[in-house]
Amino acid sequence: MPSPEENNSFDLLRLVLAVLVVYSHAYNLGGFGDDQGGTIVRQQVPAGSLAVYGFFGISGFLVTRSFLLRANWKHFVAARLLRILPGLYLSLLLTAFLFAPVISYFNAASTGWHCADAIGFVVKNALVRIDQWSIGGVLSALPEPGALNRALWSLLPELCCYGLVLVLGLIGSLSLRRANLLFVLSAVVLLHVALVLFPQRENLGPTGSQLTGWGPCIGAFLMGVVM
Repeated sequence: MPSPEENNSFDLLRLVLAVLVVYSHAYNLGGFGDDQGGTIVRQQVPAGSLAVYGFFGISGFLVTRSFLLRANWKHFVAARLLRILPGLYLSLLLTAFLFAPVISYFNAASTGWHCADAIGFVVKNALVRIDQWSIGGVLSALPEPGALNRALWSLLPELCCYGLVLVLGLIGSLSLRRANLLFVLSAVVLLHVALVLFPQRENLGPTGSQLTGWGPCIGAFLMGVVM
């Protein structure tokens, strides 16, 4: 019998969201444009983006709970890094030294796979921020020539959100002043709405928000934090 803490639907939610992400990416990888999941909401948001926001919301809930259950912030930081880095490094290595050579072999338009480019791909992306998306010309002439693993973009905002939980926890806002969290969440949501309604107003929001487009992800994460 699973314990009360294990008897929940988070795994099912993650599975559904992951299927939506695969569905959305398949459209881009196949050269079919954006996914059609957005037709349900009159193209306001594609299915893949909606799934990403769902992942951030679940993450906000679980990561905040993780902080509250740990007596030491150092243990929280170690747990968060272990959550991100091993999977990232395995993904980079498999992409660079397994999937990229195979793609290059079967792609007649490829300019070839080179070990130096593969090593550069791993090294340049090792600090979570993705600075190199492809390896040489292995994706030449394919529908998605720019990136071997576009999903890696979400790791940096996810890690930044972990840092936000750490700061909120250290100043006591997670356990004592929930009204402050609601205020921050409201501010992020209103900022995103304003940026959508008035995109021509360059000074409306912080430059980081405008350049990264992370507003919806941070808003979804904060909703999970509040809950």
